[in-house]
Amino acid sequence: MIYNSSYIVYYILYILINIISSTNNHDCIFNLNNNIYDLSPLKEKAPYSFTLFGRSPGSPQISEHLFSLGMCDNDAKKCEDEKTDGAPGLMTVFDYQGQKPVCKAVVAIWENRVPVPMPIDGDVDGFILKFANGEKHDCASARTLELRFVCNKQSTTPSFTAVEDPACNYIATFDTKHACGAVIPPPEKKTDNSISGGWIFIILLLCITFIYFCLGSFTLYNQGQRGLEIIPHRKIWFSLPSLCMLGVKVSTNTFRYSCRKLFGKTNDNQRPLRNNNNNNNHDNQHDNIYQATSEPNTTNNHNNNLDNNDIEEDEDQI
Repeated sequence: MIYNSSYIVYYILYILINIISSTNNHDCIFNLNNNIYDLSPLKEKAPYSFTLFGRSPGSPQISEHLFSLGMCDNDAKKCEDEKTDGAPGLMTVFDYQGQKPVCKAVVAIWENRVPVPMPIDGDVDGFILKFANGEKHDCASARTLELRFVCNKQSTTPSFTAVEDPACNYIATFDTKHACGAVIPPPEKKTDNSISGGWIFIILLLCITFIYFCLGSFTLYNQGQRGLEIIPHRKIWFSLPSLCMLGVKVSTNTFRYSCRKLFGKTNDNQRPLRNNNNNNNHDNQHDNIYQATSEPNTTNNHNNNLDNNDIEEDEDQI
């Protein structure tokens, strides 16, 4: 029973891993200079093979080479020998020894990171993908691949050619109609005929105002009001213009006072300009009151002096 449960769990994990790996496959769609290149139809027939007869760089012997190319994945023919440990790759190369091809190396590997397409020199429609992550053995550094996809609208059967020049550096050219770029159409301008939020607010405000005046006037009319008296809250509405003007004046005077205080033309104890006249009138009234109260005191002092003189004269006569 335990064995069967473990088997079921492993089987479910295997299915989940396959689903995740299948969803993580990169799409074979590339964008270059607002042109779309969709190579997804080529993935169905991968891998592709090409046989080259010629001399390898640095070797005088004529040999036969077999190139295997995947499409947007490491689905080329695997190198199953002791040297490569059966590593998959985007492109692999084989040498024929007799009738049997023997793996030479993995030329390039398709990584999780999608390579950046680059344009082909001239007016050729297509793009280039470059790789520098091939196997290093028998080379001074990792093998490189320049994979060229060239537009060929007359091509019915996709095919490619490959060459190693110089050593450990490979160039593969793939002719296909799927490498003909399709121009991305400009985004359509959507005309939104719906009412914006601002217009909705204005419409609601007008409707509420209309209902307010209609209901208010109807109610006051039934109460016996006539003429302008049927306007609801008429005192507030009639005084509204004067209140607005008063608000403007207060705001203007406050702004002027703040500006003068900011630029050093007044001090903290000085009030706004609108109160200067009142202050001057208050000072003048204070001065007048002081003068009026000070005059009787002067007269009283003079009378007191006279009384004192009369008393002294009477004492001399006695």
